[in-house]
Amino acid sequence: MEGMISLYYSFLMDYLPGQSKKIALLQLTGRIEDYLVKEFFWYAYKKSNFCFGNVDGKGQQKVDICLLKQSNDKPIIFSMIEVKYFRNIHRIWLETDATDEIMTSLSSLKRQLHICKHLEHGTMKVELRAKTKSIYGLVFGSFVSAKKNDPDKQKFFSKILNYAKKDFRYHDLPKPYFRPIFDDVKLKVFDETYCVTLKGGLWKRKGAII
Repeated sequence: MEGMISLYYSFLMDYLPGQSKKIALLQLTGRIEDYLVKEFFWYAYKKSNFCFGNVDGKGQQKVDICLLKQSNDKPIIFSMIEVKYFRNIHRIWLETDATDEIMTSLSSLKRQLHICKHLEHGTMKVELRAKTKSIYGLVFGSFVSAKKNDPDKQKFFSKILNYAKKDFRYHDLPKPYFRPIFDDVKLKVFDETYCVTLKGGLWKRKGAII
């Protein structure tokens, strides 16, 4: 069984890049955070872990990913992760702009990434391994363009990070950060060619509170 940090790095650096063509195509169909969550479930299982999704109890927030460890009674939650997906366009239409979703998504993430001090979530015990007992944010940024090395790509990711730096940090850095997963993967749909990029990050909320 691996911890969340180890799973995160191998998921982003070893697993997802090997499926870049498939994932890039899915990025052209709309929001794919649900798909990426399920891929994480499968990858975690391959690494001898097991996850539940959308876990909550009465009066509790619904958590996207709960990593579980075995116990004699019921599985115990040892890591909790919320997932967010940012994109620059809606599906394949390059003339659309989806960046107006950035602030709404960040506001939602800020509410979700607090310190978890309750001892049960849903019907399961909670024993978070993180020293701060924080809920992690697994964030993805999707950029689609008609050309390679589009200068708007850096502007898009910088815009997200600039908005995020007030409230979030990378899990082991003072500021939020994106790691590359794949860059400018070319796909042709109908008569158009698209260059598709995906980046990811593992964030925590600064000064997280209950």
